[in-house]
Amino acid sequence: MNINIRPDPIITASNAMTELSQVVSSTIARDLAPNQAAATSHPGWESTQALLQATQVWENKITNLSFQLGELGDRLQESANSYQQTDAAAQRRIHEVFTLLGSP
Repeated sequence: MNINIRPDPIITASNAMTELSQVVSSTIARDLAPNQAAATSHPGWESTQALLQATQVWENKITNLSFQLGELGDRLQESANSYQQTDAAAQRRIHEVFTLLGSP
């Protein structure tokens, strides 16, 4: 069985997840501003509290999504680093064996 894991695509995915996490996190307030404005523009209306609660729920969900994307990016980066370190260690061991055997 031959397993070949290339870290580069993992690093690319990690970077994409991290970037997406940052974009989502930085746009939460802007994206939910219309809901907030609608809820606060007519105080006393029955819909005001429901809209504020719905906005808060969405904000929590989006914040959680952003956090999970960031965590995924971190874990992918850790995996890629681990593969690279394992490959480098294997190359060192092979080089040491060849050196002991007298080959260049």
